[in-house]
Parts: sequence; C-alpha cells; structure tokens
Amino acid sequence: MVWLKPITGAFVWVLALLSVTAHSEVVYKIERMLNVHDAQKLEKQVYGIKANAGNDRKIEVRMYTKDNYHSGGRSDKDGLLYGVYANENKSNYQHQNWEITYDHPCSTPVLGKWECTWSWVRSQKQTSTNYKGRLMNIIKRFQHEHPVLVVTGVRVIVELEFHGTSTLADVEEIHLPGVALLKSSDFVTYHGDFSALFNRGNEVTVVAHRGYWEERGVVQNSLAAIDAANAITGLDWIELDIRSTQDMHPILFHDDKPQKILQEVQTDFPAHPDTSVYDFPWGALKAYDLYDRFNTRSAEKLLDLDSAFRHISANNIVKPINMDIGIPDDVPQGWDHAANKKGKVKGKPFFDAVFLKAVDLACRYGLSNRVIFKGKYTADDPIWAKVDSILLKKYVTVDQHKHASAPKIAYTPKLGDDIKDSLVYFNKWVEVKEGQRLIPGVELVGMEIRLKNDQDIPINTFLKRAIADAHDVHLKVGVFSEAPSTCQGYWTKSALEKYIYFKDDKRNSFEWLLSNKYDYIITDFPKNLIELRTKRAQHGVHN
Repeated sequence: MVWLKPITGAFVWVLALLSVTAHSEVVYKIERMLNVHDAQKLEKQVYGIKANAGNDRKIEVRMYTKDNYHSGGRSDKDGLLYGVYANENKSNYQHQNWEITYDHPCSTPVLGKWECTWSWVRSQKQTSTNYKGRLMNIIKRFQHEHPVLVVTGVRVIVELEFHGTSTLADVEEIHLPGVALLKSSDFVTYHGDFSALFNRGNEVTVVAHRGYWEERGVVQNSLAAIDAANAITGLDWIELDIRSTQDMHPILFHDDKPQKILQEVQTDFPAHPDTSVYDFPWGALKAYDLYDRFNTRSAEKLLDLDSAFRHISANNIVKPINMDIGIPDDVPQGWDHAANKKGKVKGKPFFDAVFLKAVDLACRYGLSNRVIFKGKYTADDPIWAKVDSILLKKYVTVDQHKHASAPKIAYTPKLGDDIKDSLVYFNKWVEVKEGQRLIPGVELVGMEIRLKNDQDIPINTFLKRAIADAHDVHLKVGVFSEAPSTCQGYWTKSALEKYIYFKDDKRNSFEWLLSNKYDYIITDFPKNLIELRTKRAQHGVHN
C-alpha cells in the first residue's frame, strides 16, 4: 500500500492510492492516444472515475506510457502517469499523479454526487505534483530522441482493475487527462455472428408473421405456432409480436385488445368497455385460454416471452426469431369518463421496459445470436445505454489481463410514414451501419421500410430512395406484407375497410414487393411466398 505524506501542516490528510486488496483481481486494458495539449489543462477539467462500487468492492484505473508499461506497476519506472480509484458507492478520487490545488477535496473533482459532511474537511486544500512532472519528462525525453518532431500525442495503456465483487457494469464513465471519455464498453469486445441471418444472393428471406397459425387449433403467437413455423421447409425466420401487460410483463400478443384471442377476458369484465391487455397485470391474464382464427378455444394459455424463449432454447429451434415489440405511442388503458371513451397513457415506458426485459431474456437463454429485435428507436435514444448495461452484466472474462467478451444483439429499425423527422432518423442509422456512429453491443442487420404504393407523393419518393440508399451501404431491407384478413389479424384496425379492399396498399402483392427489391418479407402466408420464390428461381427470376 502506498501512503502519501500529509499535505497541510494543520491537518493530516492520509490517502490510500491503488491499494491491493485480499480479493481476487481482474484487470482489463486498452491502448489510447494521450493528447499532450489537452493533458496539461488540468485546472479546466474534471477527472476521475464515476462508478458504483459496493462496500466490499474497489475499482482502480491506471494510465501508463506504452513504452514504459508493465502490467500492474505502480511506480515511476513503470511509466505510471495517473491513478484513481472508486469504492463505497461513490466516486472517491485519489489524485496522486497530477498537479492541481483545489478546495473541497471530497466533491470538487468528482463526477459523482457524493459530498463530505464535515465542514473541517471542506476547508482544506490538497496538492500533488507528480502527474504533470511525469508527463513533461516523457515529452522532453521524446523530443530529445526525435528533435525534429513536435510531440502532440503519447501512446498510453489504460488499466481497469476490479476487486471484490465489482464488475464492468458498475462503471459509468472514466475521464483521464488528455484521453477521451471512456466507458465500460471500451474495455469489452462484443460478440455476435449474424452472417447467416439472410439468404444469399437475391433469394428473398421468408418470415412467418406470428408463427404459422392457419391450421385449426393453432393460435397465433403460441408455442404451437412457433413449432408449426419451425417445421415448414424453406421458412427462414419466425416473427413474434410482443405487447405488455399493465405491470410491464412481456407477452406474445399481436393487437392491444383481446376480444378474439382471449374471449373470456371480455366476458369476465363486461363493465370494462374496450378492455386492453394493458388494463391487467400478468397474473390476471396468464390463466386465459387462447382462441384460434376459427373462433375455437385451444388447449394453450396466453404465452409470455420468458416461456417462449425457454421453449425455443429447450427444443433447439435454430430458425432466427424476428421480435416485433409493437407497443404504440399511446396505449389504451383505463377509461376516460369525461370523454366517455377508452383512456390512453404514454406507451414509451411500456416499450422501454419490455424491450430491456426481452434483451435480458435473449441473453439468459443463449438466444442473442438468433433474435432480431426491431422497433422505432432513434440511433441516439438513451435506451441504448441501458441495453449496453444489460449486455455488460452478461460479460465473461476472456483473458484476465486483456479483455472481456459480452453478447451482441441484432437490430432492425422501422421506417415508414409514421416516423417523425424520417430523413434524420434514416441518416443516423446509416451512420451506425457505416461505423460513423457507435452503439455498443448493437449490430444493425437490416431496416424495415414500409413502402405502401406507387403514388408520386413525397413520402413514397423518400421511402423508395431509402430502399436504394440502404442497399448502397449493404443494409438488408424488409417489409411486412399486408394480406387479406382471413386470419382475423386486424381486430382493432377496422380490417374490412382498411385492409381487405387494399385501395392504396400494395403490400398484399408479393410480386410488387419483390419488384421493389425487398430482401425479407414478413407475412401471414409464408407457404405462398415460399412457393412463389421456388417458381421464380426455376424460371431464373431474381429480385
């Protein structure tokens, strides 16, 4: 343990820096470039680590010059430039290695919110001179060895060491002098192989919407529908629709209202007009029987996502699962007595909660490589930091002194005439695909672009262009094919008026969709599309 000498005459301020505890230690390291000019602006910046370490835990950060680096070294000869640690659920910085004088040593340089409660501590000043001296010595030595060069950067190694039960998920951010802000994700390698998701060449990928449920006794979004879809030769993906209960429990359900699939709900609660699945907790819904499209009660109960994933994992169903969390912006819940109609509440809290639980479940059941999530999140939505936190909790140490490995998820955004600022939305996702914008742990594998018809209107012009632009950056493009509602799929959308006649919507035509170069099509009639794909291949017709 290294102890610093008192730094004031009247008050003895003893700091323990970078101590080695009795717990096992795990060290991760990365290489970065230190900007010499920025590194000397100490008085204008706040440095340290923001983390949530428990009472039995400790998280250390050390920065070394690469040329003089020795793993775990804590002395001048090892090239140590800067060191800091966090413990006890607070960002508790020990600034041995930099030159700065500041008041309130308990809180002033801290990224976190912890503050001292003792007034006699707040009045003290703390000074240390090692950091700037070490940096300047390195620059002088480099300039002596290379007199014609102007030293603007120094290669450094950053070590992140964990003691006790602390993990990468406990670290929020790290700010080191002269180095860009670091996140836990910088110390992690995310793994996920999605290379086999889509068919090769121009062969369309066929996706069964809500599983396969045309047969009597088989209900959409059920275990039987999953198994039936899995048994279809030539079917590529199984799509499942996810909704939420009142208590934000993920369930497999297509529409918001249960009149057809859960008929007894409406019977049991006749005083609740337009009953919604968002009106009931999971405990109140899970006992209800499911009805098939022929209005016949089946032997299956309402299915939640946990049970579906457990079934897929246990039965080794390897077909990819396309997961549609179709929670709207406003969900039907309660009753608006003043307006005498169904009440509405904001849907995003439901969407966020269900999405995060779905990511956690996919990782828990080992399905992260074969689940494709989709939704309307923007590329800069705060949800992605929360997704990363979940993935980080699943990481494993690959090499004790090198790096960690965490799962990666596949994602496909939705783009259509209901997306606000659609051009900005699209371009930001293209930046993700091209690597200009990073979302840790997320791989953009496709985009669902909902082109409906050939009318020469601005949104259609944009969506057609978006399909071509997506292909230009090697992004797969998909669509949900609207179809005549023989499967009784659109109970809350006025199916007869809006979907059966299809005055404008051409997504009922597989030929039209294929002519627009779609790579994957989600449909209630996958066998028909497989048959068409086979015929086209026999005649040498490509998308």
